[in-house]
Amino acid sequence: MQSRFFLTLLLLLPLSACTVTDYKSPPGSAVEPKPGYEVPKPTDEPQPSADVEEASNSYDQLLQRSDVAANDKNYDRALALLERAQRIAPDQGEIYLRLAKVHRSRGEFALARSTAERGLLYCQGKSECGALRRFLR
Repeated sequence: MQSRFFLTLLLLLPLSACTVTDYKSPPGSAVEPKPGYEVPKPTDEPQPSADVEEASNSYDQLLQRSDVAANDKNYDRALALLERAQRIAPDQGEIYLRLAKVHRSRGEFALARSTAERGLLYCQGKSECGALRRFLR
């Protein structure tokens, strides 16, 4: 028992040397930015990054391709494309509505209904939310 205590003490001893000291610089020695470096000013509106725009483009392309597949009655392909779009933009009510329509076309009525209900959590705007509500009637 006593040897276990000393072993623990020996293991913790090096850690005691790792204390943090609060170093304060002498008065008048404020850190100045390097010459030529400009501090960016915050803006009121966030700027969309290239990744967001690229994701939006691929999201739109997937929706268009899923429409073509659904019109050709290739519901498996339409469903796969919509699921990919959902992974890119999981908070878009429009995707849930389209998924619900494809599920209904496949005869999966309970799944279509639950998908549309989930879409109501993410719908944006009166037309999108209204379309989801109409689907549920």
